[in-house]
Amino acid sequence: MADSIVSDITVRVLEFLGQSAVERIAPYFGGKRRLNELQLTMEMIQARLFDAERRQEVEDGALIRSWLKGLKRVMYRLEDLLEEVTMADQHDEQRASSELNKVVCFFPPKFRLLKMNKRLFYEAQDIMELDHITSNMNRFHFNVRPIDQERGALNMVSRREETYSFIREEEVIGREEDKKANTCLRLGEPYYERLPDSIGELKHLRYLKARVTSDYLPSGVTKLHYLETLDLGGSTTLRELPPEFYKLTRLKCLQIGNKFGDRLQLDCKLVDMPPRFGELISLQSLDTFVVGNTTGLDALSRLNLASELEIFYKVHRQNAISEAKQANMKGKKLTVLYLTFDCWLFYPHRESVVEADELLECLELPSTLKHLKVRNWKGVRFPNWGIDELPNLISLEIINCSRCRHLPPFDRLPHIKKLVISGCQQLDLWDIKHEEDDREKGNYVNSSSWACMKSLDSLCLGGISELESLPSGIFGLTALQNLSIGYFDDLKTIPESIGQLTQLRCLEIHWCPKLEALPKSIQNLIRLQELSISACPLLKPRCQKRGGEDWALIQHIPRKSV
Repeated sequence: MADSIVSDITVRVLEFLGQSAVERIAPYFGGKRRLNELQLTMEMIQARLFDAERRQEVEDGALIRSWLKGLKRVMYRLEDLLEEVTMADQHDEQRASSELNKVVCFFPPKFRLLKMNKRLFYEAQDIMELDHITSNMNRFHFNVRPIDQERGALNMVSRREETYSFIREEEVIGREEDKKANTCLRLGEPYYERLPDSIGELKHLRYLKARVTSDYLPSGVTKLHYLETLDLGGSTTLRELPPEFYKLTRLKCLQIGNKFGDRLQLDCKLVDMPPRFGELISLQSLDTFVVGNTTGLDALSRLNLASELEIFYKVHRQNAISEAKQANMKGKKLTVLYLTFDCWLFYPHRESVVEADELLECLELPSTLKHLKVRNWKGVRFPNWGIDELPNLISLEIINCSRCRHLPPFDRLPHIKKLVISGCQQLDLWDIKHEEDDREKGNYVNSSSWACMKSLDSLCLGGISELESLPSGIFGLTALQNLSIGYFDDLKTIPESIGQLTQLRCLEIHWCPKLEALPKSIQNLIRLQELSISACPLLKPRCQKRGGEDWALIQHIPRKSV
């Protein structure tokens, strides 16, 4: 792998040297002429790398590998120096601009030596001497790669820079000091008490993965100006990020949630996002965002997020609705979105309910969405959202929305595969077929709505009050393979039409204290492989092997837990 690493680093250094802004740091390297000479030398090396990488496995292989190893060390240090010098120059300029009386900020470039970092200056001068690299290279008589192929290689690496995952393998195993840091902190390693503030000294760190048990991160993290990936997943006690977190302007991936398997987290200890979080415009992957006292949802407006995101509303913000409008959720490329509204748990007043309705309505969803979960929302009418503009939606979960009486129109979700409705006590799932006025109340899901979900293969219903029998409409879901029902205090019967679910493979029935018996048609479900019944005191004795009145109906099922 070392061969490709050298090529990649060399290309990155050449791209850096080709930028117009490089003239600003030219004094560190002996002036613009010396930098031009360095660029020519680098191009000469790059043109011969292909042959060097090819020949390291054949003739003079050991010597060539040794040369490539030395070249890699030099290239890494050169890249580091270019970054450090650029950073130092930026800091000097910021300091000069904030101190208007400093005449040095108006001096011509040659006088900038007066305020340069002397350590970096001498290191730069030393590394410019590449005679030992070029002389050894000439001994091997490497073939020069044609210029058109070389340009193709440059373009290929450039494209890989744009589309690559957030951490490249060579940067995990690259510089020795950074390598050590990675080794230590990567309806997977043990936890660390805290990160040392001295972590800010690892200036070139691109990737940091750590699970900490402290409730904060040290401010030194904000000095990692080249950090691209920060993975704090599993840090279950983390409550806050440093106030100057916005300085990590190159951050592309931030993981702060606590995943459970392939699902997003169940809870979040983080109480807020740091100030100026919206300035992290390089951020592309963010798994958790907390709406708190400091930061509102509008901080997401400029972020081009993709993949998974869970939003926690921790406080009741006065401008929550306008912030939701500015968040530009529709412009994201999210595939998974979870919404948790902790702040409305203790706001039963009518005004807060109306506000909850309007807030959810303002969160227009991206068309790329595949999985949507809404939890603890205290509104009444689930918004339409232009739900028919979500062609990729395959999973919808509505959990603990205790005041919800109106669900999105299922007849506009023909491709949905998983539906979970749980803890919605005021929702009515009866098959209402009354006049149009009842339709306007939104307090129902009728038979025709169920029948439109042709692709649904998993349905979970639970925690819905005053339901004595399951709506017959769900038994028209001919593709259904998994059915789970539970926490129905008043459920007494399951319709015989369950026998129409010819594809059903798993049936779970939990916490239905008034359920009296199984329907006879359950014996027709020949594909049913698993049956689980618990906390059903009237039903369970009927399903026992010895003397159970319903045993004959279920004896064909291979796996039973009753």
